[in-house]
Amino acid sequence: AIGAFMTRWRESDPDERAYLGRRVLASSGVALAALGLMGAGLATAKPADQAIPDDVAAAIGIDDGGPTEILIDNPTASPTASAAPNPDSTASQAPAPSADGLPTNSNGALTAIGDSVMLGIASQLQAKVDGTQVDAEVSRQASGVLERVQRLSKKGLLAPTVVIHTGTNGVITEDQLREMLDILSDRDRVIVVNTNVPRPWMEPNNELIASVVPDYPNAVIADWYAVSADNPEYFVSDGTHPQWPSGIKAFVREIMRAAGLDPKD
Repeated sequence: AIGAFMTRWRESDPDERAYLGRRVLASSGVALAALGLMGAGLATAKPADQAIPDDVAAAIGIDDGGPTEILIDNPTASPTASAAPNPDSTASQAPAPSADGLPTNSNGALTAIGDSVMLGIASQLQAKVDGTQVDAEVSRQASGVLERVQRLSKKGLLAPTVVIHTGTNGVITEDQLREMLDILSDRDRVIVVNTNVPRPWMEPNNELIASVVPDYPNAVIADWYAVSADNPEYFVSDGTHPQWPSGIKAFVREIMRAAGLDPKD
């Protein structure tokens, strides 16, 4: 892991190095706090020697050696990621709509950014929504999601429709959520997926999403909590990650509904 990090560091541009540096600092500073606040949470960081249950690893897609992160702007570090998108173009001829009818640009139709829950549903989302790019990482906090939104926006790597899923691993602040939505105010549609996680921060996070998202005309809520609250069979043993097929299909259907698409199975 250290060798891979150093290779990425040497090949990175200044912005990438700043991002990597912040991740190193965060990993050392947040660890102690995480033990108290989120030590029982599966989707939060775990010690390297603490095994993830088999069903949870399968739900995330890492049981067979799959990646723990997919980065749109670094596809070489993400073995299952689709081809790297191109920065937004101002070409005179607008790209044709996707096969599903969503508007497209040079980055496809939909960009999905999230944590391990998003990582676990990535393949199904890409299979069901044409032109989808996923950027997801195990243990990613709201601060990390915000950082990815900032970075991908700055690089011009966002599709017209953007999906955000955060709040699995800890508290979302109003400032974080509003900054994400401010940055994404130029997108055609922003879908914010709320959470269903057996942790004390779920309710305040969902209440925040419900109160803030309506302030943004281009933003809608995908109500994963309402879809899944009475369906415990949607989850693996941690009660957090959707399982295949029922939970993952339901999660993707709700994103499709929020995108204005026919939520076909």
